[in-house]
Amino acid sequence: MTRSFKAVTRIAGLAVIVAAFGALMLWQVLPPPPFTDSIHVFRAARLWPDIPVDAAPLHQMCRVGLLLPSWAAQQILGYGQAAYYATSLFLMSFFAVGCYLSGRVLFGDGVGLFTVVLLLVHPFFTIVDPYVESVNASTGGILPDAPAAGLFAIGFAAVVVAARRDGRAQAGLLLASGVVLGAAFLCREFVAFMYAAVPVFFLLLGIPLRRILLVAAPVAGVAALGMLHNELVFGDAFVTLHAAESVADGGASIPWYVALGRLFEAMLTSHWQGAVLLTGLALTIVGWALTRDRGLALCLVWFLSLWIPLTLLGGVLNGKDPDFEWGYLPRYWTPIFPPLIVGGLGTAVILSRRIRAGLPRTITTTAVASALLLVYLVLTVQQIQPVERDAAWNELRGWLAKHQNLTLIWTDSYSAQTLQFYTRSPFGRPLWHGRVETFLHERALLPGKVTGPLLHTRYGAKTPPSLESGWRSIWKSSDGATLSVWIREPKTDPRCADCGPPHLARP
Repeated sequence: MTRSFKAVTRIAGLAVIVAAFGALMLWQVLPPPPFTDSIHVFRAARLWPDIPVDAAPLHQMCRVGLLLPSWAAQQILGYGQAAYYATSLFLMSFFAVGCYLSGRVLFGDGVGLFTVVLLLVHPFFTIVDPYVESVNASTGGILPDAPAAGLFAIGFAAVVVAARRDGRAQAGLLLASGVVLGAAFLCREFVAFMYAAVPVFFLLLGIPLRRILLVAAPVAGVAALGMLHNELVFGDAFVTLHAAESVADGGASIPWYVALGRLFEAMLTSHWQGAVLLTGLALTIVGWALTRDRGLALCLVWFLSLWIPLTLLGGVLNGKDPDFEWGYLPRYWTPIFPPLIVGGLGTAVILSRRIRAGLPRTITTTAVASALLLVYLVLTVQQIQPVERDAAWNELRGWLAKHQNLTLIWTDSYSAQTLQFYTRSPFGRPLWHGRVETFLHERALLPGKVTGPLLHTRYGAKTPPSLESGWRSIWKSSDGATLSVWIREPKTDPRCADCGPPHLARP
C-alpha cells in the first residue's frame, strides 16, 4: 500500500467522521421543520418536474442543488419528516466536510477538526427551533447557505492541494474543484461573486493562470446543466436570475454606513457568541499583518470575495434601492464562516510556534488550544440544552391521530406549514384526515371567522385565546408553552359577533 493511498484513506476516514459529527449535532437539536424557505423547497420537490411556473416563492423553488436532493429523499422515504431530515443531513454533511478540508490543507488536521467542532456547536447552528428560539435557522433545514459554503470550501481545498501537484494530478484536482464550485452555485446564486477569488488563489499559490480554464470549464458546464434543467422544468433557462430580481425589487432604503456594518450587525445582534466569528476575522488580519503567511492571505481573500459584493449591493452603491437587503441575517454570511475560523485558528498555531518558552512548543500549543476549546464548549453546550427538539410537535401528532372526530383545525399561516408534517407519520403516511384553515401570522387579534378548534403557537394572534375571551384549552404540549389547542365555548366572545360553536364532528 503506497504512502499516498494511506494518506487519502486517512483523510477520507476523517471526512466521514466529521460528516457523522454533523449528523450527531443535527440529531441533538432536531428542530421541527420550520416555516422558512425549507418547506417551500420540500413542497416543490414533491411536484418536480411539474412545478407550476407561477409557483411562489419561485426563487426558493428553482435551486437545483436543493431541489434534486429533496426529490430523491422523498422517493426513498416518502413525503414526510424522515425525508426532510435526510435531505438536511445530506446538505449539512457538505458543510462539515468542507470546513474540515479547508482547515486541513492550510494548517493541518487539528485546525480542520477544530473548525468543524467550533462551528457546528455554535449557537448559529444549534439554537434553531423557531417555536422556542432561533438565531439563524440554518441547521435542520433545507437552506442554501450551509451546503453552498461547504461545497465552495471543498473546491477551495482542491485548489490548494492542486498547487502541490503537477501534471495530470494537478489537472484532475482543478477539474474536480470546478465541478464542486459549480455545484455551490446551484445551491446559492451569489456564490458566483466568490469566483472572483479563484484567480487570486492561483496567484498566491503559484499555479499558472492559464490553468484556470481547468476550473472555469467545469463551472460553466455545471451551470449549463442547471440552465438546461430550468428550461425543461420552468421554460426559462434563467429562471433563477429572474426570480431573484423580482424579490429584490421595491426594497427599503439603507444608508451606506449601515450597509458597511451589516456583517457586524448580523454577528452581534442575533447572539453574543457571534463575536467568536468576528474574533476569528480580527486574528486573521493581525496574523497576516505580523507574519505575511500565505494561508492567512488565502483566508482573507476568501472572506473579501463575499463581504465586498454583499456590502456594496447592500446599500453602499445604491442605498435608496439596494439589491441585497438581508445582510443583517447571519445565515447569508455562512459561506465565509470557514475562513474566519480557519484563519483565526491558523493565526493561533503560527504565533504559538514562534513562542520561545520553557515548555516545549507543542505542549504549549496543545494546552492553550485545549483550554480555550473547553471554555468554548462549556458556553455553547449550555445554549444547546434548552432546545427541546420537536417534542411538542410529536406530542401533537399523537394527539391528532387519536382525535379523528376533529375535522377542522385553525392556526396561523406559519404554524400551518410545520403542521403538515405532523398530520403524517415521519414516513409520510396520513394520520389525521381533517382540514387545516389559516389566518395571517402574528396579527393583533384572532379574526372573527376562527370558530375553533385552534392550534396556538408563538406565531398566532398577539392576543392569545383565553377563558376570558370565550376559549377553553383542550390540549397542551407537556412543556405547557410551545403548543396548545383551544375550542370556543358555546358562549360567544363579546368582541366577535359571528363566532360560533367548536367545529367538531360526531365521534
